[in-house]
Amino acid sequence: MKLEARSKKLINACVIAFLGWAVAGILLNSKQLDSVTVTLRPGATEHKDRTILIVGKNDEAADYQLKVRSQNAWIDLGTYANRPIGDGLTFLPSDSYPTRTIQEVLLLDHDKLESDTLEQGPLEDGKYQGSNYEFSIQSSFSLQAGFHWFFATPVGIAILGGIGIAIFLTVLSNLNF
Repeated sequence: MKLEARSKKLINACVIAFLGWAVAGILLNSKQLDSVTVTLRPGATEHKDRTILIVGKNDEAADYQLKVRSQNAWIDLGTYANRPIGDGLTFLPSDSYPTRTIQEVLLLDHDKLESDTLEQGPLEDGKYQGSNYEFSIQSSFSLQAGFHWFFATPVGIAILGGIGIAIFLTVLSNLNF
């Protein structure tokens, strides 16, 4: 009897510790991507589109397209057509992405035939300084981003699978055959 009570206490302590770890992980990783600002580094020259004889000077400014890599997918944050960087261009995501999963930035000169890579590099602490451009990420607190991050981890996937199996077995046990 004592062994059973001890094992129940041990199981309860493990469950509480695991839930505490999961909640702490969700809260610590609850930052979502709000925007990415791209600026030209001091002393760097801004990229210009290649000109063709027929195309006039109005197509001289680059078509800046920004992508970020989150886990194994590139997310397109949009394109500013024929717009110089000036004081910086701010790209806004159309969806919520946890900043914890964003690993790399890619700045392109978006063209119809072939896009030129202007800058590509890893993000460290929400910043990257390339040879010509600087990138900075703005983020805000979001529980949705924390849950999205947690349930993309192997532990989160196992928990979702366990919940699904428990629901299935509960429904199955309540059916009368």
